[in-house]
Amino acid sequence: CLRRRSLELDQFLATTAISCCGKMHACSQALCFLRGLAGDVVNTISYNASITACEKGGKWDYALELFREMEHNYMERNIRTYTAAVSACEKGEAWA
Repeated sequence: CLRRRSLELDQFLATTAISCCGKMHACSQALCFLRGLAGDVVNTISYNASITACEKGGKWDYALELFREMEHNYMERNIRTYTAAVSACEKGEAWA
C-alpha cells in the first residue's frame, strides 16, 4: 500500500482516496490507506470514510471493528460514524 510506494498523504488526500475506495466498494483498499496514515493524520473523518467504504463493500464486520477501534483510541465518534456503522449492520443483516 502506501508504505510500499513510499507515499505520504495529508489528511485531505487520504480522506479523498478512502472515499473513492468506498465508491468503488473497495473496503480492503480503503483499509490499506487508513493503515498507511501517520498517527497525526488519522481522524474521525478518515475513519468515517473507511467505515462507509466497508459498509458499501459489504464488510460489516470490518466496519464495526473500525467503530470499536475509534473508541479504543479515544477518537470522537459523530452522527456520521454511527450512521455508517448502523447502515453496515443493516446491509449485512448483523442484528445479533
